[in-house]
Amino acid sequence: MPKIIDKSSKIFSKKYISLITLIPLLLGIALSILFKDFNFQELLSSDAVITAPDILGISAPNVMSFQGRLTDRSDTPITAPTSVTFKIYNVPSGGTALWTGTCSLTPDGDGIFDALLGSECGSAIPDTVFGENVDTYLGITVGSDTEMTPRQKIVSSAYALNADTLDGFDSSQTPGVNNVVVLDTSGNLTFGITNPVISSSGDIVLSPTDNLGVGTTNPLFRTHIVESGATGEASSILTGGDTGKALVIQGNGGAFISGRDVTNNVEYLLGTASGSSVFMGSATAHNLSFRTNNLDRIVIQGSNGYFGIGDLSPASLFTVGNGDLFQVNSSGDLIKIKNVTYSWPSSNGSGVLTNNGSGT
Repeated sequence: MPKIIDKSSKIFSKKYISLITLIPLLLGIALSILFKDFNFQELLSSDAVITAPDILGISAPNVMSFQGRLTDRSDTPITAPTSVTFKIYNVPSGGTALWTGTCSLTPDGDGIFDALLGSECGSAIPDTVFGENVDTYLGITVGSDTEMTPRQKIVSSAYALNADTLDGFDSSQTPGVNNVVVLDTSGNLTFGITNPVISSSGDIVLSPTDNLGVGTTNPLFRTHIVESGATGEASSILTGGDTGKALVIQGNGGAFISGRDVTNNVEYLLGTASGSSVFMGSATAHNLSFRTNNLDRIVIQGSNGYFGIGDLSPASLFTVGNGDLFQVNSSGDLIKIKNVTYSWPSSNGSGVLTNNGSGT
């Protein structure tokens, strides 16, 4: 190992810039070679010195190419095999290493070495290192020395590793977790886990129980729509054609449509009963109205079942006209005709009903 002497050491770094066209690329390579010893930074508390002209990112596998120069404090090249540990952090000092790689490096006669971080030196660098951290720093330790300071900030070139991902997520046709889903060769969109949940900020959820929720993250039914605090229709079905069916509900055990006004506890039902009958009406003690032109024409009272035609508050089992002008009671007797009340004897033989003006 190099001797410890009272002399500061140096570390060289240069940002690798990705170039698009061939001519700038060749020019960049030429300039890298010509100015390989440019831009030194002071580095304290280390026995050895590494000068690093290039740190560049490789898209796949997750590997960084690192080149440096190893010298002692007197700038004499170290050419013997030397153990070097590389660590990546998300803080410039302290913290916990996100990745660690140790390898034995044999510099050339000038002390220059090359290391493939994540391949020849350490295991592959995880996608999360560059995909989930805004800033990363490279710490270098030679042999049993303490880690060199300051750490090297890894600049944009090393983040070329992220080009293999989309904002840190892998794009693959093989379904899995933490990847960008794409169509397979058959045009199918396949999810890689057994019970996936598709959601959009909790507004739309497709659960693994085959339930679809809109406005709820816990759909309890095949289609569960919750409208909260907004005006207008919670759900509408609009069709552009003039043929076919807009809404079909079918079930082996019966088909039902129901609705509830929670505030007023009013519920209606439309469905099929046992056998072949169909029913509609209120599930609570509220009136059932039939309308035309948005006006009530027929009313069935919820409390007693009285039926009124043109009568919104029928006073008998069957009434006609506003004000109960014609009435039939639950015994089948006519008790009012043209708003004239009739009384019937307890028994009726062969008599003839006449009207003397008083209803008797």
